[in-house]
Amino acid sequence: MIREYQGKDKLSVQNICIETAAENLKDSEEKKNLLLLRYCDFYIENCPDTCFVAEENRKPVGYVLCCPDSVFFKREFPRFLKKYGHLNFWQRLQFFGDTFIYLPFKNKYPAHLHIDILPEAQRQGNGRKLIDALSNKLKEQGKCGVMLAVSADNTNALKFYKAMDFHTTHHFLGTYLLGKKL
Repeated sequence: MIREYQGKDKLSVQNICIETAAENLKDSEEKKNLLLLRYCDFYIENCPDTCFVAEENRKPVGYVLCCPDSVFFKREFPRFLKKYGHLNFWQRLQFFGDTFIYLPFKNKYPAHLHIDILPEAQRQGNGRKLIDALSNKLKEQGKCGVMLAVSADNTNALKFYKAMDFHTTHHFLGTYLLGKKL
């Protein structure tokens, strides 16, 4: 079942974010906290109406988190990070880069997303249903497209996104930017 994100989902969504991350991104508590800052917490705190949860047996097994406006993200993400004064210069610089990655495409693809599904819940249609739910919500809001970034090494994800009508808009440093018109 796919449903809108609710505040009670926060811990489950955070756990899914950590569990599905690459090992080198979660091998310390500091890295786990940075992972949540970068890919999870901003979205559920600032854009909960464009976040959805996949649920099996009343347990969250996946999510799609979305910021519907890259200009809003560029402005608000640095403010969000200011709450976390423990970030060093290099961490702040990396996060600062995140705020610009989608801006060149803001007119065609104003929204961007992050999606994660637990391994045992993959290949069951959850990803497609999450993307469809988000796409419908974004269309209701008058958005014309959505983007995401994915590692060039993540061949399974790339196949999935292509099947979901995402196409490559840019390639750099081992990462693809993919866009989908709505």
